[in-house]
Amino acid sequence: MNPEYGAYCGTDPHFYDRPRGRGATGDGGAEADWYPAARGPLPTRWQRAERGDWVSWSPAGASLPQQGWKVHVSATLDNAATVLERVVAVCLAHDVPFKCVPSPTLLLRRNAKYADRAGSGKFVTVYPDGERQLRQLCEELCGELADEEGPDVLSDLRCGSAPVHVRYGAFAARYCAAPDGRLVPAIADPDGRLVPDPRGPGLRLPPWVALPEFLRPHLSARQATGLGDLPYEVEGALHFSNGGGVYTARDTRTGERVVLKEARPHAGLAADGADAVRRLHREREALETLRGLPCVPGLRDSFTVAGHHFLVLDHVQGTPLNTAFARRFPLSSPAPTTSELAAHTVWAHRVHALVERAVEQIHARGTVIGDLHMANVMLRSETAPDGSQLPVEVVLLDFEAASPAADRRRQVVANPAFVAPSDRRGASVDRYALACLRLALFLPLTTLFALDRGAARRLADAVTRQFPVQRDALAAAVAEVEKGAPTTAPVELPELTRWEPARDSMVRALLASATPERQDRCFPGDIAQFATPAGGLSFAYGAAGVLFALRAVGAPRCREAEEWLLARSKEPLSGSPCGFHDGLAGVAWTLDRLGHTAQARELALVVAGEQLSALAPGLHGGQAGIALALDDLAAGDGPEAAVLAAAAEQCFGAVESAVREDRPLPRGGLLHGGAGLALALVRRYERTGEPRLLDLAATALRRDLDRCHSQGEGGALMVREGSRAMPYLGAGSAGIAMVLDDYLVHRPDDTDLADAREALLRATLSAFYIQPGLDRGVAGLVLYLTRTRVGDPAQRRDAVSRHLALLRRQAVPWRGELAFPGEQLMRLSMDLSTGTAGVLLALGSAAGLPSASHLPFLPPLGGPQTGPGPGTDSEWHL
Repeated sequence: MNPEYGAYCGTDPHFYDRPRGRGATGDGGAEADWYPAARGPLPTRWQRAERGDWVSWSPAGASLPQQGWKVHVSATLDNAATVLERVVAVCLAHDVPFKCVPSPTLLLRRNAKYADRAGSGKFVTVYPDGERQLRQLCEELCGELADEEGPDVLSDLRCGSAPVHVRYGAFAARYCAAPDGRLVPAIADPDGRLVPDPRGPGLRLPPWVALPEFLRPHLSARQATGLGDLPYEVEGALHFSNGGGVYTARDTRTGERVVLKEARPHAGLAADGADAVRRLHREREALETLRGLPCVPGLRDSFTVAGHHFLVLDHVQGTPLNTAFARRFPLSSPAPTTSELAAHTVWAHRVHALVERAVEQIHARGTVIGDLHMANVMLRSETAPDGSQLPVEVVLLDFEAASPAADRRRQVVANPAFVAPSDRRGASVDRYALACLRLALFLPLTTLFALDRGAARRLADAVTRQFPVQRDALAAAVAEVEKGAPTTAPVELPELTRWEPARDSMVRALLASATPERQDRCFPGDIAQFATPAGGLSFAYGAAGVLFALRAVGAPRCREAEEWLLARSKEPLSGSPCGFHDGLAGVAWTLDRLGHTAQARELALVVAGEQLSALAPGLHGGQAGIALALDDLAAGDGPEAAVLAAAAEQCFGAVESAVREDRPLPRGGLLHGGAGLALALVRRYERTGEPRLLDLAATALRRDLDRCHSQGEGGALMVREGSRAMPYLGAGSAGIAMVLDDYLVHRPDDTDLADAREALLRATLSAFYIQPGLDRGVAGLVLYLTRTRVGDPAQRRDAVSRHLALLRRQAVPWRGELAFPGEQLMRLSMDLSTGTAGVLLALGSAAGLPSASHLPFLPPLGGPQTGPGPGTDSEWHL
């Protein structure tokens, strides 16, 4: 789970959207909900602007450096209005620009438990003009706010006890590639090169920046903080959130392992506004009430250090249920046997019975858990005589959301797959979680229930088709999920195996979702739309990708969206990235494909004029993708073509150098790894015929293969990304295999790469993948399997058939049409990378459409098509 997505779920019930205030019509929320100091009158020389969930003020004509020391002021929900009023008075008196989070709703979301820790605590940002003014403002603000409280800003240095913090970083919106290939905010080093602006949860100064002398006592005080004489030695961290950490430790008196649970004051807010300290007190009260039950951890001690509160708990032996489930889930293989499915059914029923019994014991003590999900269940198993693992005991963890059953409280903290409807109170919250668990132990898609509780019935039907489970065994769980849901007639979505009805429904959904009246985006998509000024335009997450997919499948043109894209790209906003998937190069390439050649050339010239040498070499936002786009756009004669061709040549040369010099690539796969570099080199070889380019492409592909590990009995080859095995198109096996297909057309005798391609194929054949998207889900596997000619055609057809059935389960009706959830499954997405447009493109490829239905720079391979061809309404012959 990526907790950052939760912050984008509070504005719209269907789509990810930037956090806003209640009743918001603009980015900053409805002004009536703002703090008085945020909406009050300003001196005539001052100007106000809104961007994202911030509102900024500056004196007319003010000029700031692009980077420097900044001041962050934090506040609680209770004192924010007063704090803002005092900070505004100081800033106006000194003519210092500043910005703030203008409403209580936005402040709560920014400081929520699972909000971005890098932004935790930030309420007001003040921009001093140099170190002298920095000191003056810090001293004055510390004096004004000496009696106020606020959470620590984790990325900053706190100045004493007042909620005033400082950090060196960017003032202007500039971006560069991070080591993992992502586009991140940037600052310039002394040589003028853009480097990442460190914004993580910890103070990190750029190596060329010295800490001002007046701040050194504050740094010394921070570094002196520790557990002191307490009898616990921390060994490692299990988990972090805005509210604090969970650590493994050893009791130095006894040598026993324990768990320390930390709560930071005023941070990690829940939906009811309770901070981490208040929730830790709730946990302590609950564990005292439940003391002696074998299904809860024992409470040993509590203490406070430097204002941070801690509980000391028993260290519980066992395996988290989500980990145990992932290790044994039979649908991870292409063709689980009847005995494997039967064994998992027995295991799932047994686990659910143990959890249900534990919940009943806790309810019998008058306590509600409030946040029951797989990661909060510790499972202990024993080996049965036949060698299988038999679950024998569960211990439930994390009681910070617990409450007395008699209080009938609503849920205030929740895992997305177990979020109870808003009408559930008290023990019914836990009963809903048990119902979700009943289904998730067979098909972990219960996150969809927040979008469509009707998905419970479809999920239960799928379980009974794949596992030896009687429908009656799931009836109570389905009824619990559906209880209280609106009684509307079920929507019959078209079968994905019927191309024309499926295409038409998805196209209607895409067009209906368009919001050309908005400035930031036209089609709702991933939260990456809000990460940069070009996110809503981009190929991966914005309008360019949706328009590309519509054109690829022969849908009617969306003129309104095209005009929106033309208008927004005419004069790109400062800080817009240049990449193909995330920025202007992909927009220019798409405009050219839509027939807007003149503006495409103008935009491409903007890209060519940027400092492209500072970018990462990858396909997503770096030199490989830009090289391919500019090379296409340089076709023809004239000075513009020459400029674009020269810039493309520069980027191709940079890709060659990155491979030749063996520069580290922190991620593997098509979008950010060696496969993307190899794709650029193969396409360049096809233009020039230079064999060295194929040599370098092979080197880049082998670097990606070095990141792969063999999984399972079949030896499927998957990219390792941290602890995860990635089979997907964007960052996994399928993307590498697609480029290998193209490379081996030219060098079919490269036997080790051909063998690797067979093993990569096996990673794409499993019976279950959790997300539907193109880059990190099932749709990308469909596109790959209908393109490749590797392996047994019947096996590929069977896999495509399974994947289409899985996509059907992941689909969510929206306005009666076929739509798909995006990354994390918490909201729908219409974009190409994560949502409905990507599924549309993949299904068009599987339907055997002409060469238009493919990824850029990866046209279909030769050979027969999988489906019957376009223009038919018959079942695909899968």
